[in-house]
Amino acid sequence: MGSLPRSGEHRTSLVPADVLAVHVGGPASAAWREDALCRIAETEALRRRCIAEITAREHVPGGYPDPAEIAVAQAVDEAASGHLAAARESADSTGAPTLWRLWGALTGTDAVRTWANVHAAEAQVLRIAPSDVLRGALPGLVTHLRRFLPPDDLRRVQVEALAQQYGPLDRQLRESLAYAVAAGHAAQRAARSRVVRLRQIVYATGAVLTAILVSLLVVGVWHPSALSLCFPLGFDQAACPTGVRAVTGPGAALAGGAATGGDIAVVALLGVVAAALCAAATARLGRLDLPEPGLSSALLLVKLPWGGLTALLAVLVLGAGVVPFTPRSAGEILGVALLGGILQQLFSRRMDRRAATVVAAAAGKQSPGGRIGRGRRARHAAAATETPVIVPTAPTRA
Repeated sequence: MGSLPRSGEHRTSLVPADVLAVHVGGPASAAWREDALCRIAETEALRRRCIAEITAREHVPGGYPDPAEIAVAQAVDEAASGHLAAARESADSTGAPTLWRLWGALTGTDAVRTWANVHAAEAQVLRIAPSDVLRGALPGLVTHLRRFLPPDDLRRVQVEALAQQYGPLDRQLRESLAYAVAAGHAAQRAARSRVVRLRQIVYATGAVLTAILVSLLVVGVWHPSALSLCFPLGFDQAACPTGVRAVTGPGAALAGGAATGGDIAVVALLGVVAAALCAAATARLGRLDLPEPGLSSALLLVKLPWGGLTALLAVLVLGAGVVPFTPRSAGEILGVALLGGILQQLFSRRMDRRAATVVAAAAGKQSPGGRIGRGRRARHAAAATETPVIVPTAPTRA
């Protein structure tokens, strides 16, 4: 890697040899890994450019940096290089064991380690970046801080004021800018970690519901009379989910004997289908841009077994006589099962809203401490309360 000239060392070339090529890596196994590798290469190229410009001052008369600046830049360069190396190692996990990659994908540790090191390297590079680079990056930095820091945050206020000024950026202003950007990145990672935690909770809930549904299906298939979904029709018939069957003897006593293993499977399947249709009709998370998707699929994995369970419970409640209604045909039983699968949306709606709020905060589409902006009028009202970012231009000479 390119490095700064140490004390008593001089270079004859303007740009180090390795500045000409930056290793990107990949292809990776996930979309967020590809995004991270590209971001790492971009930050590495910017770091090398900053080092090259500091090194090139030795060729300008009177432009050689002072020893203090070299010492600071050398320390910053080493720190940024270490962070980028750690980020590349965790993002490009082609050599890691399969179980370790699965565990990292499930817990989100790979993404946290990667982006934490990328953000730390970016903050370090800001400390040695030329003034023209910082001035060009200020609008994007202010936008980033407005997405993840509250309006009364002093670090955000200071950077917004800095964007309105013109002039060279001394070391103190660079430090303030680096600390503010680091705070914005920390808030962004905290919001993303909440998405990961919620996803883990949803996956665990889905696993429990799936285990319960599978257990009921096993019991219903092996012992149909234990979970009978049939209803008596007089003395010689019983209405079941798979059709009307003839029985001998009192219908109320023998309705359980008319049940088969396919009854509970049909009801559960119909509830799962109803839940899938409801999930597709009410999907909202796909409208938001999040680097690490997975919460939408986790919510779907919860709703599917939940729909099967609510369908079974709805038919069992009718069989217990809680509701004064007795199905007279297989179609009515299946209709009750379909309605039960749809009713799961009433219980999962709160979970959907919570997930949408967490995802919006992680994507920066929710003002810090506020609610998700709804509609064009809300966005215009929010934009009117913020100070516009104006990049000052150099004064023209008369």
